[in-house]
Amino acid sequence: MSNKYNRYEEPEMPESLRKLLTDDFSDSRRPGKRKSKKRPGKAPKKTNKSKKNLSKSKKRPVAPKKPINKKTKTDRNKSARPSVSPAKKPRPKVQPKASRPVKPIAQEATRKIPVIRDENGRKVSQDRARRQRLYEDESTKRIPVSQTRKTNKKVHKKAVNRRPTKKRKKKKSRISIKHIFSAIIYAFLLVIGFIFTGGNKKKYVSKEKRKKLDQNFYRILSGVSMGIIIIIMVAFAISPKAEKSISENRTLQQKPKMTMQSLLTGKYSKDYGKYLSDQFPARESMIKGKAKFDLLLGRKELNGVYICKDGYLMEGFTEASPEVTDAKIKAINNFVSQNPKLNVSMMLVPNKVEIYKNLLPKNTPSDSQKAYLDKVKEKVDKKVNFVNLITPFNRIKNSTQLYYKTDHHWTTDGAYKGYEEFSKSRDISPAQEKSFTKSLATDKFLGSLYYKNGAQIGEPENIILYLKEKPYPLLVKYYDTKEKVTTLYDADKLKGKDKYEIFTGGNHSQIKIRTNVKTKRKLLLIKDSYANAMLPFLINDFAEINVVDLRYYTGTMADILNNNEVTDVLILYNVNTFNTDPSILNIYDPDYHSQDDESTSASEGKEKKSVEESKKIDKTKDTKPSEDKADSNKKSASGKSSESGQSSTSKKNSDKKTDEKKDVQ
Repeated sequence: MSNKYNRYEEPEMPESLRKLLTDDFSDSRRPGKRKSKKRPGKAPKKTNKSKKNLSKSKKRPVAPKKPINKKTKTDRNKSARPSVSPAKKPRPKVQPKASRPVKPIAQEATRKIPVIRDENGRKVSQDRARRQRLYEDESTKRIPVSQTRKTNKKVHKKAVNRRPTKKRKKKKSRISIKHIFSAIIYAFLLVIGFIFTGGNKKKYVSKEKRKKLDQNFYRILSGVSMGIIIIIMVAFAISPKAEKSISENRTLQQKPKMTMQSLLTGKYSKDYGKYLSDQFPARESMIKGKAKFDLLLGRKELNGVYICKDGYLMEGFTEASPEVTDAKIKAINNFVSQNPKLNVSMMLVPNKVEIYKNLLPKNTPSDSQKAYLDKVKEKVDKKVNFVNLITPFNRIKNSTQLYYKTDHHWTTDGAYKGYEEFSKSRDISPAQEKSFTKSLATDKFLGSLYYKNGAQIGEPENIILYLKEKPYPLLVKYYDTKEKVTTLYDADKLKGKDKYEIFTGGNHSQIKIRTNVKTKRKLLLIKDSYANAMLPFLINDFAEINVVDLRYYTGTMADILNNNEVTDVLILYNVNTFNTDPSILNIYDPDYHSQDDESTSASEGKEKKSVEESKKIDKTKDTKPSEDKADSNKKSASGKSSESGQSSTSKKNSDKKTDEKKDVQ
């Protein structure tokens, strides 16, 4: 068979399909948009936009339409999809490889969109052109009319090229220690609240379990609290009781004795409260922990101690009330008036808070010790030789270390300078510094302020002793310990915590020092701990020195003055101790009578003798003659002893005067 093939001819496209191809599908699918109508005579404008810009544009390209008469929706649908009856027009066969005409779409794609260019001829996007228009409007408003076109163009260029200013970012607030501290407290309160309330138990715990949990919790809480109380009580009973606190430089309260009077007055309860607070177990470690926490917060004041420059630790100074100061000065003036023959001197040593006040932290509240010393000097009796050390100390403070950095005492260099100023004020030639050899006692000294601040801030220091090549022989008697030694230094104290006690072994109530110096001067030294470092210099100028610390001395000044031939008196305190300690009030004894009243005491003694003799004669009338002779001999002996006692004016005779007056009455 011969295979004959018919030549393929493309069938004619019906008008209905042709209308569907030319129709705008994008507008028909969006009912809210209005169709763009175009006149049939005009051709679309040519544009140079790329396919990328066409894809980015909001509207899709629209194919050219043939003029269509306005119809209703029903008519349009009928025209879009006409029903073709098989009788009138046969349905064309759909071929599988029918090519779709694309000419109208290609023509629409080649439609040109207007290009926007800047002054230099560069292409500008629509968004950038919009921004340029905004800047042009702002720039034209600001430019005055009087300017020329050139200036307008320059301003216009600046406005076009100007970039939008970026908003400055707010600085992030730095996290300070206060914020951290508040966050810790807030978290702590949340934990405590959860422990006691247990959170919202209603959501996840039933009632029965809730009751059991609450019962167990309160049982555990009460048991733990009772256990802590019992542990504290046992620790308080077992722990050793200290007598002195080195960190606070004071004696601690001991257990008071209970009496009816102390219970009724309330003194026992006050003393027992002080005893509990002073002897609390692990008290020193608690003070240390608190001080370290304060140091972390950036505080410069720890337990009354200021952390200063150059490694110095200082205590502040707060002046006492004028009434307290006047009472102390009045007691000193009364003592001077009672003993007019004594050469009384007074030396109040300024503390380092006054001499080195430039090293204190800023805005430190501290009163002026210089003004305080001026007030004391004005009110003290004019007979008193007042020694002021502020001016000589300020002169040498930069070249000589006058005070220890970690202690409240002065150094041996400062003590020698004080001794030198005192000797000059009394017209005594002081021992020259060259006559002493400086010897290192220790290089591991940490003073009272090191322990008092709690955080243990500070570095070890040196204690230097001034020793003479050929020292005078000494005999030192301590009345409280009943010891006799031949030196003023106690080397065993260097093994302890407070190494400053190497001078005289610490503070004692009364010390008597006898030297081999050929002089009639005998000194009574009324002092605090500052005088301990000055005693090795004073022994070079006095034959005898009686040292009294009124903070621990329980006797009277009459006991010392009557039993010792005192010629000079030195009241030596540091300003801080004199300001706060009331023990200086004991310097005045209203019942004491000085040696100037010898004539009156002698006349009173003769009258007492005659009265005593008359009484004894009346008693011995009924006795035997042998007894009369013995009594007469005793009377003569007693008369002789009374005359010698009146001339010496000993303490025993002065105490008997009151008893004899009672007998006479």
